[in-house]
Amino acid sequence: MNLAYSAYMPLTGDFSGLAPGLFMEDNIVSATDLLDQYGIKSVAFNTDKNDTVCHIIGHKQIYADINYNTSGDTNGGNNNGYLGILEGTGRCKPIGVFSGSNQSGLRTDDFVGTVGSNCTGNSEIFGNTLNSDNTDCMRTLVVVDIRGSSTTNDWWTDIGTQLNPKWGSFGAGMEMVLKSLYHGTGDTENCTKCNGGGCEHCKGYIPYNNISNPIFLVTGHSLGAAVANLLAEHLNSCKDTNHCPGSRTEKDIYSYTFATPKTVKNKQGSDSQNIFNILNNNDIVPLVPTNILALNWADNGWTRHGRDFRITMPMDVDLWWLKPFDTALLGFGGHAMSTYSRWLEKLPGMLNKKAEDITTADLESLTDNRKAVGLLPRLLTIKCPVDVTLKDSAGNIVAYESARENAVYPELAESGIASWISKDNEKVFFLPFGCEDVTAEIEAYDYGTMNVALETIGAGDQLESMTYSNVSLYPGKDFEIQIDENSVPNESRLMAVAEDGTQTEPSKSPYLKSAVPDTPYAGNNYITVVTDRSVTKVQFVHHDSRDTMTYTRDNVDVTLVDDGETLTWRIHRNFPATVYDVGVKVGSYNWYYTERVFELTRA
Repeated sequence: MNLAYSAYMPLTGDFSGLAPGLFMEDNIVSATDLLDQYGIKSVAFNTDKNDTVCHIIGHKQIYADINYNTSGDTNGGNNNGYLGILEGTGRCKPIGVFSGSNQSGLRTDDFVGTVGSNCTGNSEIFGNTLNSDNTDCMRTLVVVDIRGSSTTNDWWTDIGTQLNPKWGSFGAGMEMVLKSLYHGTGDTENCTKCNGGGCEHCKGYIPYNNISNPIFLVTGHSLGAAVANLLAEHLNSCKDTNHCPGSRTEKDIYSYTFATPKTVKNKQGSDSQNIFNILNNNDIVPLVPTNILALNWADNGWTRHGRDFRITMPMDVDLWWLKPFDTALLGFGGHAMSTYSRWLEKLPGMLNKKAEDITTADLESLTDNRKAVGLLPRLLTIKCPVDVTLKDSAGNIVAYESARENAVYPELAESGIASWISKDNEKVFFLPFGCEDVTAEIEAYDYGTMNVALETIGAGDQLESMTYSNVSLYPGKDFEIQIDENSVPNESRLMAVAEDGTQTEPSKSPYLKSAVPDTPYAGNNYITVVTDRSVTKVQFVHHDSRDTMTYTRDNVDVTLVDDGETLTWRIHRNFPATVYDVGVKVGSYNWYYTERVFELTRA
């Protein structure tokens, strides 16, 4: 990640002060300087402010013991193979170690053995390797680091991928990097970089440096991640030796991409096991490009190559105007390089492991592969005579709505939540990208029925909405909905809360629409019950004693109205004061009960 991050330095171009420069931390070392700290000399390509897809290529001789079985493997070891990337800035840091349980891997004179071995500088072990007959283990590591969006033309590349490839595209960016690797401009005589003397720019990096049989480490963030994703897959699969000289297998190529957009349109990307895409669930960029007309942007006809690790990362950006939200507001903070890099820094502590011991299985244990989690805003709507209070995990009130004339609005803690009451008296709460855990507390202040829905905006039918219809109310009846940050709507539940704190989920019986008394008092009263037309009997159940009162359609105390869609039962009775459950019978045998539908009190 540090290498992908450092590719942004120095920032050039018209947009560098907006994004990603807006989210850059101080004192980020440039990619060429970072590689130099590992003894890797490198060359930067496409660095002018009018260029696109800036990339840095470097190389170094390393020891590489990768002659082992890679069947079913992720990176040359077994299924628990280690993930290794260029980390940190000290000279005693690993350069791309990808080892499995057999402890094979890549190492340089600055790092001997596999991840987890101690740094020994110019070690005797490495010297013995150089002097041994096993020269097949000496390989050239070629590092390809691709910058994310910085210049105006970078943004045209991003937009062109979605709208018009003639403006630029991720695929065109991949061809640029491939050309830098193998072919260069092909015009040595007029090359302004070397004045005709020959260099990496005009001859191609690999031919100019006489590199054969290299191992590739390819990385990038955002736009750079998309191009890296395509480049690694092209190196995996290209058999055209004119286009990609030499031969390669997956164990010769290692790609680590961060905040990776989608790269493959209208077909499934490869499942190459040597391409690792680290994606933040609170980042909208991995959802695009998209079929704009698709209801579900998470499943929209675009894919990417390799293995996706969808991790939920909290926003980590040192910006005063984003800090109060502590979430990935609108997906921007979740896309920031600092969010990804700081999460990776904390990963060993989260797993209670040393960094060198973290495996792909560990990342999979943190991965949530649902189609959309925390990626899109959610909308909570509640229509009924109730007060609604939203609280965060610390108990702070973050939103409140009531339609009562005498309602007193509390002071609200800062959050990204917006709320309002619609023209038809529906209370609406907008929960933005990455909104933290909230609890909706609902208290009825009148008789009636309640409709509740929680849905993900833009998710379409792929994620079922949480819906409750015609939930009967009486004054003082309480409900709660727990809405977790990393949940989809159909994982939340509306729960009725009794005076003793016990919670029960209201029945979703399609047969009972509502049951409302004319007055809230016990005694001679009318109860209006609306049911499906298939209902043959209605039953009132004393919630505590379980005593019942049952009515048929032809009962003398029942006035029945059939409007062609529902039955309205007008039932007259001397009702005791209590809380009532209501049951309806459909057919000859089936009863459907809904608890705590209404309450009658003493006058």
